[in-house]
Amino acid sequence: MSLALAVLASICIGSGEAFASQFVHKHRSEEISAAFFAAGVIMSVPLLLVVPSTFILGDFLNGLYAGVLGGFALLLLYRSYRLVPVGVAVPMVGVQSALWPVLFAITFRDERLMTLTIIGVVLGVVALGLVSFDPKPLDGVKLGVLMAMAAGFLFAVMVILLAVTSEESGLWSLMGQRLSGFIIVAIAARLTGPQILPAAGSRLKVMAVGSLGTLGAAAYIIAAQKGSISEVSIAGSQFPAVAVVGAYLLYRTKVRWWQTVGLIASVAAVSLIALA
Repeated sequence: MSLALAVLASICIGSGEAFASQFVHKHRSEEISAAFFAAGVIMSVPLLLVVPSTFILGDFLNGLYAGVLGGFALLLLYRSYRLVPVGVAVPMVGVQSALWPVLFAITFRDERLMTLTIIGVVLGVVALGLVSFDPKPLDGVKLGVLMAMAAGFLFAVMVILLAVTSEESGLWSLMGQRLSGFIIVAIAARLTGPQILPAAGSRLKVMAVGSLGTLGAAAYIIAAQKGSISEVSIAGSQFPAVAVVGAYLLYRTKVRWWQTVGLIASVAAVSLIALA
């Protein structure tokens, strides 16, 4: 059950990233981020009604802290897209989102990985690098890479904060995460431009895409609460593979041979974890 939810998280988040690529160069990153978090706040309400959730202050605070980190991470990531190719930035986020939670689970949660799981984890990390890599001439590479690396680390810590919440609290941490994230990016949007959300003509479209990310985050939190953080973090971080497939289906974006290998490796990694 937890592995299936983690895969669903990757599908939702990856699909959202594929759709989001059409907005990156049309709107300010702060506006897109604010719309995503605003959609998350709205969606959290019905999700709390659907998923059994008990308000636990500590878990809600974890969500608030995670949202602050996530807000800054998203701002950094979208800014990095303007300096380096997405294919350079995304692997730094995906790999860190997978590796740091695994190391945390092994070190602080005493999780023990079976041989098949270890192979799946390693293969999953390799898959992330292959499927996301897209070599292009780089301008402003140093600053862009540093931004992407910082975003990846912040996302990883955010994931850990959400993953360690209790099953009883359900999705209250998601509500906290979306709420504080929106406050952070809304302040940034207002300080750097005339408006917080995208123009009315495209606002609903951007928020609809953001709702996919919220569904993915909800699936990830429930998966981590029910299962192994190590396994869930790897399966839930395969969203770049979904984004590549989605971009191909939607916009006929070129898929290179090593990305095809990465897609196969991604499926194999999740399969090995499931067999363990």
